[in-house]
Amino acid sequence: MPRLISLRILVVAASLGSGAPAHAEDYDSSLISLYSGAEVDDEDGTRIDLGASIATRGGTLYSLSASRAEVDSLESTSAALSVDHDFGRFGLNAEVRPMREDGVSESLSGLAGAYADFDLLRLGATFEWRDVEFDETTFTASGAERGVGGITSATGTADCSVQSTGYGLNGRLDRPRWSLYASATAYDYSGYDCTSNLTAVIIGQTVVPVSPGSRPAIRTERPGLFRRMAIGLTRRFHGATARRIPRETGLLESTLMVGAELVTSTRITFGAEIYRDSDEFAPDSTQTFLGYLDYRATEIVSITATLSSSNSDSLGRFNFIGLRASASFS
Repeated sequence: MPRLISLRILVVAASLGSGAPAHAEDYDSSLISLYSGAEVDDEDGTRIDLGASIATRGGTLYSLSASRAEVDSLESTSAALSVDHDFGRFGLNAEVRPMREDGVSESLSGLAGAYADFDLLRLGATFEWRDVEFDETTFTASGAERGVGGITSATGTADCSVQSTGYGLNGRLDRPRWSLYASATAYDYSGYDCTSNLTAVIIGQTVVPVSPGSRPAIRTERPGLFRRMAIGLTRRFHGATARRIPRETGLLESTLMVGAELVTSTRITFGAEIYRDSDEFAPDSTQTFLGYLDYRATEIVSITATLSSSNSDSLGRFNFIGLRASASFS
């Protein structure tokens, strides 16, 4: 499962993210779980994660998590509240996630999922919606693009927003000593909206300042003009997942993940995952390889070490190392 390695501790995160199973036997007794972890890359990027969950005897798991990532181009803070209920042969889950990218945008997303168990195989599907509100940004556009006649171009400020929906499938095959899992999500963007105020217009070679309030605000819902006006902010997300910015906060066209894990003893589990993320607002994609070693130090505490490498078309290659500690108790 992506980065959340303690399978029986972080069942909701796995079910919502990679499709890792949450079988009914995971809830035989009430369980309280805590985790925290950090990752750093070779360009001084950092990410910190922490969370807690409560699994009840009735088959319901409640989870709360938070993440903070800081890289050169973006600083991201997010939280998630999740609930999962396992009915035995099938289950339902849901998640609400507020997110903030400093100086760029804030957004709210919701996710609903369902899964079914077939002996050792779990298959699931997810539906996600997201509303993104961008911070105010400056723009330059031609008069024709802005729908203003008689001018060559115009500059101003714009408040933009966009909505997206995501459709995902996931699956996992569990054997006594090994597991295979995969997930894929495609996103569709709509609800493009920009409200702009002009600060200057150019007529021929002459720049004419525009006094605040002297012209009415101009609203557009055209996708092409949205991309032009918001490019100063959307470009901040280009290749962001290569720097460990959470995928949930990116502006992705699609994401694909395949993974495998091997249990070598009662204390040690090895795993490997491959990701491919494609950006929506740029011809950019990111490939990531992640390997991990999970060591069960005691009956309560597990330590997970991760090594990963990401390659972005626009940003190049980054290498990461991470460490996570988790604890669970009844």
